[in-house]
Amino acid sequence: MRRLYQEDVYLKQTEATILSVLSDPMELKALGAKEVDSSLCLILDQTLFFPEGGGQPSDLGQIGAWPVVYVFEKDDIVYHQILSDSTDPETQKHQGVPQAGMMVSCQLDWDRRFRHMQRHCGEHILSAVFYDLCGGVNRGFHMGEDYMTIDIRLELRPDIQKMTEELISEVEWKANQMVWENLPVSTRYFQTKEEAIEIPMRKELTIDEAIILVCVGDQSNASGCVACCGTHPSTTGQVGLIQIYKWENYKGMYR
Repeated sequence: MRRLYQEDVYLKQTEATILSVLSDPMELKALGAKEVDSSLCLILDQTLFFPEGGGQPSDLGQIGAWPVVYVFEKDDIVYHQILSDSTDPETQKHQGVPQAGMMVSCQLDWDRRFRHMQRHCGEHILSAVFYDLCGGVNRGFHMGEDYMTIDIRLELRPDIQKMTEELISEVEWKANQMVWENLPVSTRYFQTKEEAIEIPMRKELTIDEAIILVCVGDQSNASGCVACCGTHPSTTGQVGLIQIYKWENYKGMYR
């Protein structure tokens, strides 16, 4: 399957061929689909829909006449869960039934995608600043509809033992400086770990092949480079603004 979202993150629509249609509810559940009435899963020859993963929700949109309600990946296959029935009689009349071999138009919910790109890049920027400023390492994050959380462990600077309001304010300010500087955001692909480790990065690689490195700013700066499968804008200026709403202690880290 050709993953168009890795080739051009700004691609909003394309055509694709349906390779397979899965309709058995038990099979869909076993694969990891959501429990949605009147839904099917499509496998396409190419996709612009990012599947849920790495803390980032899936893209949504439209495939032919069918709304896309979830996109997920299993065993290197991307599944597109669609609503196969519509309550609109006119839509039912024209949409037909998805079948293998059918050519379909694919339309991305671009507003949702771009929000995810902004938030994910914002998380990279904040993580880079925490790393540089206080030796903080991002040990987890979650992207919600209205905000994101990141979990920072202070582990690389023995002289900094705890988080403070002053430190949080400084991190927020420096993160927005990186936004204002409109730094480049680049994505590089490597087949093996041996190739990837030539690039300085802030976290040790935990995978051995098919590695994607996302770098904010200068690629020689380890704090801005990390393995990531998500979608990001091409420059930091597109993030817009970063605000830390609150912070708290969380399992020996700071969320």
